[in-house]
Amino acid sequence: MYTFLLTLLLLVNSTLIYLTIKKDSSKELYKLNSPIVISLYGVFLFYIFPIFYWLFFRWPYEQPSYYEGYLEVQFALFLFLLPVFFFPNNIHVNLKLENSKKFSSQITLHVILAVLVLLNTIYETFILGNQGRLEFSSYEETSSAYFLTNILKDYGLFFILALFLNKNSKVKTIATIILILYTIATILSFHRFAILITLFEAFIFFTLLGFIKIKPRKLILYSIILIFLIVGVIGKFGLEAISYVYLNGVSNGKSFGLQDIINIGLQTYNNFTFSRPNVFDDIFLRLNQARSASAVIHLYTDTNDFYYGETFISIIFFFIPRFIFPGKPNMAEVHGLTVKFMGNDFGGVNPLGSLAESFINFNFIGIFFCSFLFYFFILILVKIINQLKSKYLIAIYPYLAFMFFAFDLNLSQRIVQISKALIFFILLRFLFQLFSRKKKILNE
Repeated sequence: MYTFLLTLLLLVNSTLIYLTIKKDSSKELYKLNSPIVISLYGVFLFYIFPIFYWLFFRWPYEQPSYYEGYLEVQFALFLFLLPVFFFPNNIHVNLKLENSKKFSSQITLHVILAVLVLLNTIYETFILGNQGRLEFSSYEETSSAYFLTNILKDYGLFFILALFLNKNSKVKTIATIILILYTIATILSFHRFAILITLFEAFIFFTLLGFIKIKPRKLILYSIILIFLIVGVIGKFGLEAISYVYLNGVSNGKSFGLQDIINIGLQTYNNFTFSRPNVFDDIFLRLNQARSASAVIHLYTDTNDFYYGETFISIIFFFIPRFIFPGKPNMAEVHGLTVKFMGNDFGGVNPLGSLAESFINFNFIGIFFCSFLFYFFILILVKIINQLKSKYLIAIYPYLAFMFFAFDLNLSQRIVQISKALIFFILLRFLFQLFSRKKKILNE
């Protein structure tokens, strides 16, 4: 009966996603200018697709008791998707370049910022040694330097992609070189999450510009190949790199040399197998972000007090940098619930996710809250974006699109990150315009 009900809910939820996407009025390829559609792509990839695999190819690992919560997760997902289906289907970001205003003519400054992003990535990868999922930093979390380097990390691709909007062929050549070097440095971090984000944002950008015109069937095929290579192969390399680090004493400030990479590659090859548990089991297990929601929703009993909106308080203070307000609410603390209910699954903290965060605040009624809150947030956000009328929005939009897509992140976290990015863009736009005016006055 459990398998039947789970299969039924999976099919119902998949149908709701398909019908919601189909009725969306966007004319863009894959409807990429629709935040709701992009969000639904993420819901399917992280919360439905892996569970279908689990139903037919049960992972040959010890099954935690919280896996029984998959049925509750799909029911919660149904509560989220049902209102979304009835939302208006015309909420789209206007990214038409021919209708946009000029953002800035300061090409030299744009190039300098893009180079700074590249240098910061190279520094973190090869000097600090942030490779194989290891995270080192030269700065305290509450310092202004940490704040500035995080801006380069989070919005760095914006500075690079923005160069492609310039009509000058030399600028585009410089942009191509910087993007290639940035991508290589990101790949050599062996951090599959960072690699996927880079490719995802670049795909969104170049598709909206019309440079990429891949038919849906081919896109699915290419996506499967990329997921296999990045989540499966590079992901396995990253995990092997961690054990290599501890066995060989590689520490902060020492990146992998060529010999290290060869040794880890051989280690990865020797431990790579298609017999179960195989690379496909690992890929779907990693994609399965529903496991966090399953653990929390299934095991969150009456003895656990609900938060009643407490996890959303961080939204109020998001605009204040931590180096100014060190004691501001920490969005990461709530992830401790996954450690409580999942133990040491995957080595520690797992994302709580939008569904589980809504549940721990208001029980299942919180799922409706999640659905409507995100819808109204998108509605307001799209109105603000469309009022800006800047062609450079198409360069920051891929970052926003990823936050729409990342349903496995907390709802409060996604709202904060999207809001931060938009404020950053508006401030940057204002500063560039101010700089341009001052330069014009000096020239006169």
